[in-house]
Amino acid sequence: MVTRLRPLEITMAFEDRIYKLGETIDIDLELTARRDVVIREGRVDLMCRERYTRTHTVTVQEQKRPGMGAGAGAMGPPAVGSKQATKTEDESYSHSGAVVLNNTSLQPGETNSHQIKLEIDSEPPHHMADSSVTEAEVRWELVATFDVAQAVDVAERQPIRVALV
Repeated sequence: MVTRLRPLEITMAFEDRIYKLGETIDIDLELTARRDVVIREGRVDLMCRERYTRTHTVTVQEQKRPGMGAGAGAMGPPAVGSKQATKTEDESYSHSGAVVLNNTSLQPGETNSHQIKLEIDSEPPHHMADSSVTEAEVRWELVATFDVAQAVDVAERQPIRVALV
């Protein structure tokens, strides 16, 4: 029988406030099994999503057109110059994380509770110190992910506020 219900119900609670780099987030995590499950690994990650614009200089070669320059109809060497180019990128990665449990079995209706202390890495997001980045936006979320045997991974996501200064 194939079931479309999530095999686990996840509840994640933490204080709703602005956290700083280097601080610890106290997380109450509760798992309730909807059926027999084997959790291969469970983890909580502080995910960082950076959307940034990078400016860089590119070399431009422009071929002279016939009729331009000293001799009519002559093709001269290409003119070399440079111009500023920008590229916007979007990157998401785990800034800080912790493994909550490994190889754990739960019966239907069984509840498993954890108090997690997730230390936020004191390093700023990757592109904050990049001098070629001209604009940047950072968004944070806590993600609890469980690798359940014979089922799709189960995850719970919640936005969280982290100050960079």
